[in-house]
Amino acid sequence: MAASQLITSKLSQEEEAEIIFDCLDTLEKLSGSRPSGWFSPEGVESSRTPELLAAAGVNYVCDWPNDEQPYKMTTPVGELVSLPLFFEVDDEFALWHRRASLTSWEGMIVAAATRLHMDGQTSARHMMLTLRPWLTGQPFRIRTLDRALRQVTQLYAVWAAHGSDIVKAFSES
Repeated sequence: MAASQLITSKLSQEEEAEIIFDCLDTLEKLSGSRPSGWFSPEGVESSRTPELLAAAGVNYVCDWPNDEQPYKMTTPVGELVSLPLFFEVDDEFALWHRRASLTSWEGMIVAAATRLHMDGQTSARHMMLTLRPWLTGQPFRIRTLDRALRQVTQLYAVWAAHGSDIVKAFSES
């Protein structure tokens, strides 16, 4: 679930569709299964992207950091589900751009999960933790992530789920 080329409104619809299909085809060839979700580089898309993704058979998109609950996006060719990013704890945003310390980042993850757990007592919430191997996968950072995830999963009944599983549960509710 990712793309490697920036999509902007400067591209023609045909160029953008070609990028989307090339990405999906490449990931399917390499992994053996076609991605059902999409996360654009830097979360950048054009006004056409949701429609082109729906036309390409993508079921969900993770480019919008605007909520803690999935929601439907309607396009002229079909629906997508948005699984919003939790931008504040995104590893690149927190560690790279904001230069948060590892201790601060760990605390942010746990605090965010705690708040979402409290808010989720009446309706479910999700926290997408976006991670990049080149950043969080470094040996001196991975322990911090392990600790944060251990704290979150020990404190709460957390469902660590794939995006497609969240979309399925959302669609069935």
